[in-house]
Amino acid sequence: MNSRLFTTILAIVTVAALAAAVWFYQDGQALRSAMEGERTGAAEQLATINAELEAERAASGSLEEINAEIAQAQQGLAALEAETGAVEGRLEAATTALAMAEAAVGEQETERASVEARLTEAEMLPEGQSLYDPESTTIVHHVNNALRAHKLFQKDQHYIVRNN
Repeated sequence: MNSRLFTTILAIVTVAALAAAVWFYQDGQALRSAMEGERTGAAEQLATINAELEAERAASGSLEEINAEIAQAQQGLAALEAETGAVEGRLEAATTALAMAEAAVGEQETERASVEARLTEAEMLPEGQSLYDPESTTIVHHVNNALRAHKLFQKDQHYIVRNN
């Protein structure tokens, strides 16, 4: 009986070992399948992370380009502001010059009216006639020569008076 018992126990142990082996094999297959799934998932996650990193690198590269463009635009703005300041300075100088010219023209108009009034009083210029009328060209010529003689030249040095 001993040998039968031993054979039976051995058969039971063998069957149990086979059952355990099958169970371990099936469990190993399930585990291997699960690990393959996890490995595939991990590979997909790694690919996604790599794609995100590449996108971030590309975005940071374009961000650097945008920052360079902003810096360039700021330099252009500073140059434009400097040029605007220079133009404003020239505009102010031109405005001052224009005001001075208008004042001079106003003085000339006043002087012209004064000269015409004096010539009319001296009966050298007919009433209602202007110095700038075509009939007054000889009078203007004589007035210009008289002004030159009076203001620019010295008598008996630059010109001579004949017959008083």
